[in-house]
Amino acid sequence: MTQDTAEKAPPTLAELEGKVQRLTTQVANDSKAVQTVTDAHARAVKSGDVDAALAASDTRSTALRTAEKSASQLKTATNAVNSQKLSANAGKRADVHDAMRDDKSIVAHANALFELGAQWVKLEKGEDGTL
Repeated sequence: MTQDTAEKAPPTLAELEGKVQRLTTQVANDSKAVQTVTDAHARAVKSGDVDAALAASDTRSTALRTAEKSASQLKTATNAVNSQKLSANAGKRADVHDAMRDDKSIVAHANALFELGAQWVKLEKGEDGTL
């Protein structure tokens, strides 16, 4: 047996953003479904019908697992979008870092990094006391 070693191209940013939108909708729908089956479970328990309560409990467990899976997929897709955006700006960010090393007026440079998707900026002094 031989294995096919052809590699798939990574998804584009537009594809990933589309996936995030679909998963956001899916998570919202799953949350509504969980609420619906939770309410049905509460009604079944309140009615005293043990068989209906057990069936509703199973349905609720399935809905919760589905919602957790969708939320996890959304988190993964969101992280992939953020990673791809940061990668796309890596050269620009490196240029800003280089400029920061040369210019001690760093506020504008830090703001430029935030505009390019940075979440934080850390300033450190080297052993020689320079930034």
